Amino acid sequence: LSIRRQRQMCIRDSPQVHKIAIVMPDDPGVYSMRDLVVKEINKRNLEIVSREFFKIGTQDFYPILTKVLEKKPDAIECVASIVPWSAGIINSARELGFSGPIYCATPFGDIHQLNHMIKPEYADDIFHGAPDVLGDDMTPIIKDLRKLIEKDLKKPMSMENTLCLGALYPLLQAIEEADTFDTEVVAATWEKMEHIDTIFGKGEMAGKELAGINHIVRGPVPYSQIMDGVIEGEIIEE
Repeated sequence: LSIRRQRQMCIRDSPQVHKIAIVMPDDPGVYSMRDLVVKEINKRNLEIVSREFFKIGTQDFYPILTKVLEKKPDAIECVASIVPWSAGIINSARELGFSGPIYCATPFGDIHQLNHMIKPEYADDIFHGAPDVLGDDMTPIIKDLRKLIEKDLKKPMSMENTLCLGALYPLLQAIEEADTFDTEVVAATWEKMEHIDTIFGKGEMAGKELAGINHIVRGPVPYSQIMDGVIEGEIIEE
């Protein structure tokens, strides 16, 4: 859903987008996401004009972006990233004259940290499938966690603070439903649960269409963007 939403946002705000450049880490862990991104791009009859992979630890993105921009893309897709890479790609692309949308199917990293690392004049047309955890539309469980983080750590909450809770919260529900810690019983119970909450709202067990077994918790997708230096976010119901 986040990929689909980003295509919609990209086309809505930049109807001239037809050619996409993929700039992503050379990491086997995100190849499956890359394949989904490519599938979605092809489904919409958009053209992939460049695919560039960078090594983990890359800091200088100018050579990569120089090569990419020779292909005249209308938009850049990063597939997966962390804040230092995201800022490097965005700043480099903008300094080299690229003014189109830049987006990521998975998180760029915490959107507030990213906004601080981007030069102000470049903080525009940036979209990713991750939450603005400081936004007013966050769920009660996120708002409660935010208060704890701010109280105990004396600093603003970041997206990374939600990752552990996001994984454990559905598991806790499966354990409670199974009424046991027996892993086999919990797994069998989990697959059959018709309702399961996520930290972003109501979800369900899914995954059979992708992995052949219902071991994936699917729920609302958090989404955020930077437009004219302003962060906007929402939780998208499927």
